[in-house]
Amino acid sequence: SLPPRVLRFRLRMARFDYSIEHKPGKLLFAADALSRAPSPTAIADNSIPDRKVEFFVDALTSSTPITKSLLEWYHSAQQADPVCTSLRQFCLNGWPPKQKITTNLKPF
Repeated sequence: SLPPRVLRFRLRMARFDYSIEHKPGKLLFAADALSRAPSPTAIADNSIPDRKVEFFVDALTSSTPITKSLLEWYHSAQQADPVCTSLRQFCLNGWPPKQKITTNLKPF
């Protein structure tokens, strides 16, 4: 008697061991803050999120022990992988309609 969307979610979550706890809406501060429209200054100055992302990526890559040869290996493996190649093209050129996505790309 559950809607199909809820059933699919339930099947996805079946592999995890979890418990559900109800929280009244007045206690969901983060969700309330995230649901609010951004301020006009945040929209006008869109370079701030880019700087934050760039900082995060730099911090992550500088602390990750990876050699140049291993990085080149990952790059060539991704270039040879058809799924990675398709995903890269979708990210650069836009995603096709759901009906045109092949089975191996549906999880993404």
